[in-house]
Amino acid sequence: MISKWKILIVDDEEVVHRSLKYTLRDMSHSGGDCVLFHAYSAFEARKIISADPEIALVILDVMMEKDDAGLSFVEFLRGGLNNNITRVLLYTGQPGIAPKREVSEKYIIDGYLDKNSSDNDDCYAAVRLALKSYEQILELNKLSKKDDVTLLSEIAETYA
Repeated sequence: MISKWKILIVDDEEVVHRSLKYTLRDMSHSGGDCVLFHAYSAFEARKIISADPEIALVILDVMMEKDDAGLSFVEFLRGGLNNNITRVLLYTGQPGIAPKREVSEKYIIDGYLDKNSSDNDDCYAAVRLALKSYEQILELNKLSKKDDVTLLSEIAETYA
């Protein structure tokens, strides 16, 4: 069981960090508290996620130091770090820059929230679902490793 669910908020606007901190202030999941980490650029987020691969969820703005900084971060996370476990919620105020259909087909993301129309409840629900997804992926990985060990043991016994 995880005692701390790590959530990384990546946005260049302080007001977004404060708002999400308020929205998620009492959130816990499966008996563990949620801990928020903050990055104000994709560059800073790369350093944090590289140092801590146990981050369960990234809430990510698309436009920061560049128009596609957030999407470049997702490419780095999925391709550069080969991390398909950490869940990603796009949280953007410029939905035209990253159209939902295109982004959901090209990138592995768990949700897409529009800063202009999403409220605190939308965000809370999306975070809850993303954490559940992360938890289920960890459970599946654990079971598959256990099955691999069982299978190898059976093969070894057969050859012995």
